[in-house]
Amino acid sequence: MLDVVIVEPRADVFYSLLSTFAQFALTGILLRQTGRHHAWGKAGRAASFVGAGIVTALAVLVGTLLLVVPGIYLAARWLLVSPLIIGEGMTVSEAMRASWRRTAGSFLPLMAALALLFVPGFGGYLLVAMLAYPEYGPADPLAAAAGNLFLSAAMILGWCLAVAAHIVLGPQDQLSSPALEGDAATA
Repeated sequence: MLDVVIVEPRADVFYSLLSTFAQFALTGILLRQTGRHHAWGKAGRAASFVGAGIVTALAVLVGTLLLVVPGIYLAARWLLVSPLIIGEGMTVSEAMRASWRRTAGSFLPLMAALALLFVPGFGGYLLVAMLAYPEYGPADPLAAAAGNLFLSAAMILGWCLAVAAHIVLGPQDQLSSPALEGDAATA
């Protein structure tokens, strides 16, 4: 909706910050509800989360620009990084290594799941852009909202996939009672 309300191109920075906060909050809530949040109140999680986002996004972008498949491979292997930082309080390097280890035997299904999420998301955005965006000038607000809805839905489903994969690929002995972990405001 930011494209509809704020036409200024620099609003993308605001959207990125909002998206980062939303991912951190949603991941924390999902981990808490599933009994996988063990790092309530641990200092440094937000900074590690942002740092990991920058490092992994740049690596995935380079991999995607090379041949697409390397980008999807890296995204699958580092899929657990955010839940590991938020839920277990790991540092960037610890989370990247742990995610790499835990996804070793499952990277093909994870790559397929990521492709099933992001191909329709990007495809829907491109379809809207090709059919409804003008050659020059700003897009119609309704078209911009529709295109961004495809991208945002894929992104949010990707965050949910990360938590689900973290639960499936993580140690089963780490389950705890969400009621004992604190309140959702401290996610």
